Amino acid sequence: PPPPPPPTPPKNNHILFKITTSIITILIIGIVYWFWRNNADKTIRTAKPTEQCMYWTGQHYEPINCDNNDLRKPKIALNKEQLEHQQRITMPDTLTNYALGKVWYGKVNGSLDKTPQFYTDSGTNPLDTTKRLLPLTPYMLNKYVSYERHLLNMLVWIVSLFVLFSLLVTLAYQTRPRHKKGKI
Repeated sequence: PPPPPPPTPPKNNHILFKITTSIITILIIGIVYWFWRNNADKTIRTAKPTEQCMYWTGQHYEPINCDNNDLRKPKIALNKEQLEHQQRITMPDTLTNYALGKVWYGKVNGSLDKTPQFYTDSGTNPLDTTKRLLPLTPYMLNKYVSYERHLLNMLVWIVSLFVLFSLLVTLAYQTRPRHKKGKI
């Protein structure tokens, strides 16, 4: 007699595979997009010999030709030290006591938002070039930065990913093909 045909797997495995693959793909795309978005504006190019001015992009200084008449880009004289090292810190909640002496801050008078902006180097305040940036002090760190909030956000993300992973493993385990114990 011919051997019996192999058992056909339940259709749920195929659907579970599609759902799992879709969730993992969405997670990977989201993570790549987040990294790209946070690092896209951080590429700093060196100034060409004709570029003797620079303007603030909102994240860092960018070299520009002094003859450029774009009024949306207020220019200042090129300072290679500021051009190469001064950037805005976009996630101040990650600052700790180790940032003291390595981070500077500045406020803009007349701004509705009274929270300071934090930068990676000293120099003039990019948002108010009449003022200098001040070194980060323990008082300013404690008043405006919450490292605990950053740790809490990281904990929430880790727990969420763990729960999602646990659900996927549980679903995969429950829908696995089961081999029936047959008589010998």
